[in-house]
Amino acid sequence: QVFYGVVQRDGQFVVYRDQRNSGDAAKAMWSTNTYKGEMEGISYRLVLTRAGSLELQQFNESDSRMLGLVWSSPPDPDHSGNVDGKYIAKLEGNGNFAVYLKTPCPSLIWESGTADSS
Repeated sequence: QVFYGVVQRDGQFVVYRDQRNSGDAAKAMWSTNTYKGEMEGISYRLVLTRAGSLELQQFNESDSRMLGLVWSSPPDPDHSGNVDGKYIAKLEGNGNFAVYLKTPCPSLIWESGTADSS
């Protein structure tokens, strides 16, 4: 199975399961549930912060200025200044979306909990 994530123009980040081989439309597996509706000149971006949290940010398309925080996963509770930038966000092969501390060994910080068992 193939999974992919999309930052949508309506203000949500959604993880989908691709079902093209079955002829069905993609199935939403998980989302931030932050529907805002489409707005002219406004977009959204998903950012992995230095503290290990994911942020869905609203921004102005003309100057990339951040307008607000739409959603955030929890930061690393053990975050200290010496691990800045050592996180990765990973959409796993089973559809689970997760953030890990890369070093010294992979350590789970947050996950969507949407692993697909089918």
